[in-house]
Amino acid sequence: MPHPPVGPLDPDARVVIDRLNALNAPGYETMPPKTARAIAAHLRRNAPYPSVRVGAVRDFDLATLRARHYRPFLQAKDAPALVYFHGGGWTLGDLHTMDHLCRSVVRQAGVDVISVDYPLSPESRMAATIEACAAAVRAVFQADLGLDRDRIAVGGDSAGGNLAAVLALMARDGNVPKLRAQCLIYPALDLGMSGTATPTMFMRPETMEWFSANYLGPEGDAGDWRASPLRARDVSGLPATYVLTAGHDVLRGQGLDYLERLRQAGVAVVGRDYPGQIHNFVAMPYAIPTAHAAIADMAEFLVEHLCGHPGA
Repeated sequence: MPHPPVGPLDPDARVVIDRLNALNAPGYETMPPKTARAIAAHLRRNAPYPSVRVGAVRDFDLATLRARHYRPFLQAKDAPALVYFHGGGWTLGDLHTMDHLCRSVVRQAGVDVISVDYPLSPESRMAATIEACAAAVRAVFQADLGLDRDRIAVGGDSAGGNLAAVLALMARDGNVPKLRAQCLIYPALDLGMSGTATPTMFMRPETMEWFSANYLGPEGDAGDWRASPLRARDVSGLPATYVLTAGHDVLRGQGLDYLERLRQAGVAVVGRDYPGQIHNFVAMPYAIPTAHAAIADMAEFLVEHLCGHPGA
């Protein structure tokens, strides 16, 4: 289906791309996964993230995984919550990767956020990773975390958006508890699709292919809906959904196509396209200020769908 035209590259995103190009660094796909993880962690540690304070932060065990529970300053006894899965192509990332986003959502939406440190690929392949994430969501509902089990959403960016979309489908089918909403930030929704490379892309198609190969393994099937939620036969009955896309992103078309499928299936949807932005821009508020507006917009969606009343 036709998509809206890509806009001119945002000037702040242009600075990021130009600096990356000037480094002439090899792509992650040329490295062993452990080396790529170390470099990604180094880049994150040395990025000047703005400080966002919340009421409490606690790392704890959730089923077989580690998780981080963020709480607002005014903590409710039965709080709404977002269970969040970070991006990184199922290969990179940890609890620190989207710390700024999680803190910002807590401050702006007033909801709890539980960030899940899921097992990475290629050590963990698709089926095992999904089951570990599903077990974590079940544990959120079962544990005494001070949450309202009727007001829990799932979300994630990129590969994490893929996992969130799969979990929402599983919840609809009764394989994990019912979810109130899902937030998908430039999600990877079809691992069998290829994108067109441009000089302005933050993530190249060959890098995405490497991520997908790590996740699926030699026996994996990109046509499986658990790998590619866009290929699910039926997307009706899903909870309210927020989908954010970026114009200069190899994954943009997948997000827009999923949004349209959900809309046609009668799902309540909110789509936000940033035609001048790049993949991962939400994780770079220090360099791309538009990220602040994008996070605020997602927080508004969570307020509307998790807080139980329209507000004033």
